[in-house]
Amino acid sequence: MDAENNLVFVYGSLKIGEHNNVILKNSQFIFDATTLENQFDMMDLGSFPAVINGGSNKIMGEVYKVDNATLQRLDALEGNGVFYKREQRLVKSCNEDIQALAWIYILVDERETSFITNTQNIGRKDSTLSWRFNSGGLLYNTSN
Repeated sequence: MDAENNLVFVYGSLKIGEHNNVILKNSQFIFDATTLENQFDMMDLGSFPAVINGGSNKIMGEVYKVDNATLQRLDALEGNGVFYKREQRLVKSCNEDIQALAWIYILVDERETSFITNTQNIGRKDSTLSWRFNSGGLLYNTSN
């Protein structure tokens, strides 16, 4: 893939205003988006969320254009292949009728993460799920 055309969909601590967004400081914000299909669920892992396959919800997030070096930094942060795996999925902009194929980090397998304590599955059937870490607490916005 061209160094300037890596689209990445972020939904947690990498979003604007969150603690890991600094990694994207040299990347171009493209648009607010949701996953196109209702095929995910979201788990609360404390200071960050995890998205899992097999649910019935869309995920709300942001799309960025990143270079290869930033993509490698994201892979390191997310533990690509160990904790999360990077997959390409269709996303849709929130304000325009634009679809794009973007990378998203999916939890490898929630059944294999027994070392994670106090997880909470916040999915609701056929919702759009969003995550924010705010003043030490988690805020979840869901809508149909």
